[in-house]
Amino acid sequence: MYCCEEVNGYAVWYVRKLKRNDGRGLPTVENGDYLLRYFSRTRRDEAIEWAVLVANNPAGVDATIVGLDELVPGAQKV
Repeated sequence: MYCCEEVNGYAVWYVRKLKRNDGRGLPTVENGDYLLRYFSRTRRDEAIEWAVLVANNPAGVDATIVGLDELVPGAQKV
């Protein structure tokens, strides 16, 4: 997951690249690049904060992957 500056604002991306037989995450989510949220140019700090909060789960890496996968249905796959 990362946040980057785009032409008109800030995009938060989830790049999912798990091995085919990896049992982590939701089985219905394919590997790929997903645009999770887009923030206007004036909301830079909010974009970074949202990305950090979503990408850090105190329950561990497996819970983080599931949490990100759960955001995918509303995301745009690129």
